[in-house]
Amino acid sequence: MDKLKIDPTSALFLKWGLKAFNPNAIEAFVKHIDITSADKLYDECSLICNWYDEVILNRKYFIAKTIEEILARENQNYTILNLAAGKTPLAIHLLTRNKERITKIIEVDNWGMEEKQEIYDRYYPEISDKIKCISADITSDSFLLFIQQIINEYFEGNPCIVILEGIIYYLKPDEFIKIIKKFNSPKKSNTVIIEYLLHDSLIKDDRKEIPYKVFEKLKSEMSIETISSYKRDYITTLFNENGGEFICNKNLMDMEKERTGTNKYFNGIEEGWIECSVWKL
Repeated sequence: MDKLKIDPTSALFLKWGLKAFNPNAIEAFVKHIDITSADKLYDECSLICNWYDEVILNRKYFIAKTIEEILARENQNYTILNLAAGKTPLAIHLLTRNKERITKIIEVDNWGMEEKQEIYDRYYPEISDKIKCISADITSDSFLLFIQQIINEYFEGNPCIVILEGIIYYLKPDEFIKIIKKFNSPKKSNTVIIEYLLHDSLIKDDRKEIPYKVFEKLKSEMSIETISSYKRDYITTLFNENGGEFICNKNLMDMEKERTGTNKYFNGIEEGWIECSVWKL
């Protein structure tokens, strides 16, 4: 099987985040993904901030840890829905450690998902039956209706963990809200984990230029017009208005301390520019 070639942005985030996962578990996966398209963008972003991978490692550590804590704590099986999954090997990480607690991991992205499924099927046959890769636009009404029907029909009785990592800043606020509304359940059995970019007013002055310059690079590479950022109060209001039950919110200082045991790059809340929030819906 030839290496799967991916776009520079997907390759960049994969390159930044690989150290978040057990290298032995993901070795076959990484071997069949070509991330060389990220080289130029990686070098450009390194000139802006040569430790930007720490940001990505923090969020990936937090998301994986949160999911594993849910699986360990609750005496039930879960369906995991990773929206805009890209080429992350998170499914391998979770299934090699928690297979018995996971009914299915559904990964969705705009393209390349058939090839990603082939990698799973060929090199991870012991877990691939629990992974379903779907190519779709996660903002489309047809997809949201489709995924809701799949969950209700095939996984009735299993709560969902919905992951929105590395995507909210590319969505318009109304698209983000539309997705959240689809996962509101009567028994508050679904868990939504989101990662979002903080509004400029919440970031320390001497740190603002890092996310600004990096996201300007990403905007140019992806040919998108705007990047969406949010205040914490807005996120809280959004989920409260849609029946959400708050679980936790973590800033980069929190995540770095939990991951590494110390704070080297983030010594205050305002020094970070992304946060992760967890809600029951």
